Amino acid sequence: MEFLEDSKIYSVNLFYQLKDGRVLGVSRRTDHIDWGLPGGKVDEDETPIEALVREVKEETGLTIDETKCTIVYERPGDND
Repeated sequence: MEFLEDSKIYSVNLFYQLKDGRVLGVSRRTDHIDWGLPGGKVDEDETPIEALVREVKEETGLTIDETKCTIVYERPGDND
């Protein structure tokens, strides 16, 4: 994760797809019909992976193995 060390990461999301094609999703707090990926903001004192593990636990109750997480996309923020 060296390429992330100098970046400002503000949020993370988990994309988890089962072999049968289903994708893990969560409903929005204010609209249970609107769905999205679990995730959220990265706190100042945590890494993006730590934030992802925390957010997924908070939103789904699931514990994910951080060693199996792969960063697949990073978009530079406006404040870089």
